[in-house]
Amino acid sequence: MRIISFTESQQIKSRYRGECYVSELSHAGHQLVPVTSLLECERIHFEAQSDLLLLNLKKITESHLAFIARLMEFSPVSLIVCSEKISENQLTCLLECGRITYTPQTLCVSRINAVIDLALLRFKAANHTLSKIEHLEQKLATEQIIYQAKSKLQSVGLNEQQAHQQLQQYAMQQGTSLIAVAKALCK
Repeated sequence: MRIISFTESQQIKSRYRGECYVSELSHAGHQLVPVTSLLECERIHFEAQSDLLLLNLKKITESHLAFIARLMEFSPVSLIVCSEKISENQLTCLLECGRITYTPQTLCVSRINAVIDLALLRFKAANHTLSKIEHLEQKLATEQIIYQAKSKLQSVGLNEQQAHQQLQQYAMQQGTSLIAVAKALCK
């Protein structure tokens, strides 16, 4: 796994120099790729299956939250955020995403692989949940269109069962799906 690491402040950077992340990560089969700015992070093409972003921040700012929001919208990736200072609202914003693992203070070498494993699991679970939600939203939208089409047929005197049978019959005659017939009827 490729671990892209952005460490913001000099104090944090000097603390990490004494700790051997590279050794610990390479023992676990990971490759550490340090970056020097969020702009550099935005230019990276992340692969959700093989990349993880590690942000070591002194204090989370609105620009950090905006960057994270853009990243999760356009190129979701496992993300670990370490911060010494964070407000309750900022923490809520991070956690609402569901795909982010937040660790207060700095991340010590002895815990890095366990936190990476946690971040990967959280990312996978959140993606699964978001996929289920998307599927249910699509199913609900489909049901609403079919309901509207049946209501239209009921307005000309058919009962609900007859309206549904009529839609099915149209679909079979046209060799198309029930939803396609319902959409055409609702136009």
